[in-house]
Amino acid sequence: MNSYFKRALSPSKHSFFLFGPRGTGKTTWLYEHFKDVLFINLLKSNSYRDLLRNPNLLESWVKAENAKVVVIDEIQKIPELLDEVQALMLEHKGLQFVLTGSSARKLKKMNANLLAGRARSKEFFTITSSEMNFDFDLKEILKFGCLPEVLNLKSANDKIEFLDSYVTTYLNEEIKQEAIVRSLEPFIRFLEVSSIMNGQIWNNSEISRQVGASRTTVEGYLSVILDTLIATRIEAFRVRAKVKEKHNPKYYFFDTGVVRALGANLNSEIESTQIGYLFETFILNELKAYSSYRQRKFKIFYWGTPSKNEVDFVIEADNKKIGLELKTSKKWNSHFNFGLKTLLAENKITKAYGIYDGERSLSEDNIKVLPVKTFLKQLWNDSFI
Repeated sequence: MNSYFKRALSPSKHSFFLFGPRGTGKTTWLYEHFKDVLFINLLKSNSYRDLLRNPNLLESWVKAENAKVVVIDEIQKIPELLDEVQALMLEHKGLQFVLTGSSARKLKKMNANLLAGRARSKEFFTITSSEMNFDFDLKEILKFGCLPEVLNLKSANDKIEFLDSYVTTYLNEEIKQEAIVRSLEPFIRFLEVSSIMNGQIWNNSEISRQVGASRTTVEGYLSVILDTLIATRIEAFRVRAKVKEKHNPKYYFFDTGVVRALGANLNSEIESTQIGYLFETFILNELKAYSSYRQRKFKIFYWGTPSKNEVDFVIEADNKKIGLELKTSKKWNSHFNFGLKTLLAENKITKAYGIYDGERSLSEDNIKVLPVKTFLKQLWNDSFI
């Protein structure tokens, strides 16, 4: 694996927010694309303390350096700075601000000024297959994920140590220091349970029972992992087919390695009951990254029935609805097509794809079946939709 990855996100000349989980490479990307600018990293104690005491210092720093571009890394640590940013943007029309964050929670909680639409919003993701030049081992990706640091480590032990440390850092810096939850112990139990439920139908009552916390508390924990950008919510696709459909959401974490670290599973092989969900996690984050970086605005759903007739993902884009069924098997069996055939027969999707870990592209029952790397190349080459 290469030690350097050319990231797919292009910089903008306009002011923008850049949100993404910790460790995805936001700061490295900023240093690469924004040179000779006023760069303020709020993870550095001196900058943090000075601006926390006196947000007005920002204006002094901008004027002292005659700055044209100001980068503020981890803006959520001092939401009050956004008022200063807006005032400076109004006063200096050509001044560009680049504001990064690994959490939207504190900004939302304090009803922070999000610059009244004057700054655009961008997302940052783990390393994508395209950024790897499609040179990856699927089994390794599912085991250890796609964080830049993980991909640059050689040994499994080093990767495990880093991912364990990542989870500890998340708990200590994102959760404990910011006092996001009252008690850390039940939240840790929630993370363990939710990692097991990654990609599965979510039931708050059942999760509450397993965690040993009230339903209201679990709902609060859910908002935490969503706001700190380590998880995403996937709604059910409602087609009003001739059968009863599932309607509870699913939640997926942003990285397969982090999922396994949260569940304390890094030292063991992937369980057969989990490998499919990890594969879905990997593909979902590829879809989200592509949609965001290429500004395609995908809407992504899942579809299922109580009889386990299901389709892993349904994508709405460009007035099309496309079904995806994912399998980690080396061979594609015709019964994998059942859910896709159901939606095709109901005219609820316009195209259907199977994605698997085999070597050959296939076509059957109006369904295109593609090896995973073939699919990803088509996606990133803009030939999928």
